[in-house]
Amino acid sequence: MTDSRRKRGYVGIANQIWDEVIRRDFTKRQKDVLMFLWRLSYGCNQTVAVVPRQKDFALCGVGENKAGDELKHLAACKVIFRNGNEYRFNEDFEFWQISPVKGWDDERFKELIHLNIEVSKKCKSVDEPKPAPRLRLKKGKLPRTVTFSRKKTSQKGNFPSGNNFPKREAEFSAELPEKGRNIEKNFPKREDGESSNPSGARDTAALNTSFKDSKDIYIAQFDEFWNLYPKKVGKKKAQEKFIKLAPDLDFEKVMTGTRNYISYCKRVNRYFKDGATFVNQQGWDDFAEGDGLVDQTAGQSKAPPLEKIKVTKEDQEFYDRLYGQSSGTT
Repeated sequence: MTDSRRKRGYVGIANQIWDEVIRRDFTKRQKDVLMFLWRLSYGCNQTVAVVPRQKDFALCGVGENKAGDELKHLAACKVIFRNGNEYRFNEDFEFWQISPVKGWDDERFKELIHLNIEVSKKCKSVDEPKPAPRLRLKKGKLPRTVTFSRKKTSQKGNFPSGNNFPKREAEFSAELPEKGRNIEKNFPKREDGESSNPSGARDTAALNTSFKDSKDIYIAQFDEFWNLYPKKVGKKKAQEKFIKLAPDLDFEKVMTGTRNYISYCKRVNRYFKDGATFVNQQGWDDFAEGDGLVDQTAGQSKAPPLEKIKVTKEDQEFYDRLYGQSSGTT
């Protein structure tokens, strides 16, 4: 059976952080995500957790779609910071924008902590082995034998020859002295009136700036894509979906596939999908390697089958302007 107390490997989380996680109204999925990130960051002796794919969060019981929503919420509430596939936990819980649970009672919680500390002290005193009794000798008398191991040897010099004495193993205390203790190095103990992270304001500002810069890049990439795409329908939904997908996308592949799709539709006189539909279906993936027209060597089309689209009057006018002539339906 595994001993739950720390030994060779453990995740060092300060009690202050645990208290705040208990006190705040996190959902079960959010707590699962946080513990998953803690294990991959602090449990691996680093402050950043690297999760290459969003579907990896299924390992902690949170599906890919739900994981995206929870990560977005935790980032918006300043509990974590995200930069691509890197996630950093915000140790400055004063900045968390998560409300307390309804039944929280700070005084009662402190009473329970104090109660369990007292119980722990009593159990520790019972479990500790009693010191061995001291050997008392009568004045002027010495013991006839001296015990080095299980064998008794004479005191007149008949000791075992060579280096046959039992070696004493070095003993190390499992607990460090209070002074100089730095086990929970990620959460140093702070004095009254001192911030839990003296440079926390600067670190938080830097991480927030990095996160905002990444989002600005994704918005700029979407604008470039949207300017290229002909049928600009559903821009708001398309932008939200694009920014959500952006951390895992190859933007050059997106633009290449989109250009190939536009070329394909024009050359075969096919109607374009709405912009929001194209983004939601990630249509660029189907045309990443070409416009899908007939391969002269194979003699077959590489284009994926496209569904027929119902054409409205507005769509017909749009394509009349685009091609400069009346188009038939597909």
